[in-house]
Amino acid sequence: MAVRPQQDACTAQPPATSDDAVPHAPFWLFKTAQTTLAHVATRHLISTPAPALHSHTQPAMPHSRPDFAKCLYTFPSTDAVSESLANLLAGLSSAAIARSGVFTVALSGGSLPATLAARLAVSPTPAAAAIDFSKWVVLYADERCVPLDHADSNHAACAKAFLASVPIPPANIIAIHAGLVNDPAAAAADYAARLAAVVKDRSPTGVPRIDAVLLGMGPDGHTCSLFPGHALLDETRALVAAIFDSPKPPPSRITLTYPVVNAAHNIVFVTTGAGKADIFHSMVDEGHDYPSARVNPTDGNLYWFLDTAAASKLTTPTLSFKL
Repeated sequence: MAVRPQQDACTAQPPATSDDAVPHAPFWLFKTAQTTLAHVATRHLISTPAPALHSHTQPAMPHSRPDFAKCLYTFPSTDAVSESLANLLAGLSSAAIARSGVFTVALSGGSLPATLAARLAVSPTPAAAAIDFSKWVVLYADERCVPLDHADSNHAACAKAFLASVPIPPANIIAIHAGLVNDPAAAAADYAARLAAVVKDRSPTGVPRIDAVLLGMGPDGHTCSLFPGHALLDETRALVAAIFDSPKPPPSRITLTYPVVNAAHNIVFVTTGAGKADIFHSMVDEGHDYPSARVNPTDGNLYWFLDTAAASKLTTPTLSFKL
């Protein structure tokens, strides 16, 4: 595993649009109450329409891979990952608050909340200690359709490990609607509407642009609740989708989709542990198509933070990280 000096995070240019691409009101914001299970009789998936680039139905677009050689950062330990993640978020938070008055961030479950909390809350770095958490607005990259205090809830995991230790106003934490967890379609529609209400920044095609999306990668290469081989990988019109057949329990979930994930200003993957080494080598060095490899911002920065255990089988050179 070679380590090269740091360069800028992987960035992408805005996609070219044709002359008939015109901004329009986000119709999905006003029609979400009409979404029901009857929309898809097979119960395979139900999603909430996102703004379209054109008025006609959009074809599925080919997925582009990021240039991993420009995005991979390795660290000697999980604590070193936590420290750099805290310092990166402190800088992103400060810049976003100066620009718009808020910092919108989407969190994931798994091991991420503990990694996030270690140097943001439990033992904050000097930069993290200066964060104005009162200006943070917290969203979730995906959520399981379970009660908010359930052991499988991403919100519960984030609340316990991180949110309880920082002064983010409760009204700024946008969790799945507790009354809709038994109706994933309605929960997805409701979450899309609330996401659009709190994230004011928009892409040229009208998609809300979250300031930072924090993601993990599963042992099968999934991220959010976007799983290998699932129809949602080709969803191009939804911001938030319901899934009823997750291969990982619980089966019913809601998830951000690629249009909103890839519209973010910054996307940070945090991947640690030797258990991820094989899948990471397969995805990065061998070019296999996993859902995580389809995360590639259209006009933003992409960071992959790995400890040496997760990066142990990589042959692609990685970068050292310094702000």
